[in-house]
Amino acid sequence: LSTMAAQALTRAARQAEERAEHARISAILEHLPVVVAVINREGNVVHINAAGRDFAQRMGAEDLDWRAAAASVVSTDREGRVIPPEQNGVALAFGGQTTARELMLVTRLGEKLHVLSVSVPIRAPDGSVEAVLSSFQEVTELRELADAKDRFLSIASHELRSPITSLCATTSLLQLDPKALTDESRRTVLLSRIQRQIDRLSTLVE
Repeated sequence: LSTMAAQALTRAARQAEERAEHARISAILEHLPVVVAVINREGNVVHINAAGRDFAQRMGAEDLDWRAAAASVVSTDREGRVIPPEQNGVALAFGGQTTARELMLVTRLGEKLHVLSVSVPIRAPDGSVEAVLSSFQEVTELRELADAKDRFLSIASHELRSPITSLCATTSLLQLDPKALTDESRRTVLLSRIQRQIDRLSTLVE
């Protein structure tokens, strides 16, 4: 009886630890600032965290069926090409494929959101896909900053070419006609031209 009681207590303690661990994991997922959802083969969302529920509302989905949610927005890749339903990350994951990509979502209200999307198949013991783990993280601000940086670099590189071209032309002129340095009036013109372009470059750099 003592042995049986000890075993029962051990099992109870192990079960309590497992329940506590499950509760900790559930709490972490619930408060994670990233959308996490588990979708079964019937298209039902069997688990979704708080960020996911907020995201679904923001997308204008009337329920948590992933097909309805996907139909409520237009999904495109970074180049603006529309992603057909069969290429949806969840659909691909049900086919056994893991996907991770940046998408732009356009809601019914015309709001544009950039997200990092990850869809992973969840397999049963026999290897079949029984569910899909789908995750989203909004990166709209990061994408806008990255695009602004690219625009700035493009403009800056274009603007830098003009003074550099002028400086190259002036130095080429001096190489072709070294006597220009001994002619005070020409030297003054050339030096002022060089100084203007140096000032312009300094302004651009600043």
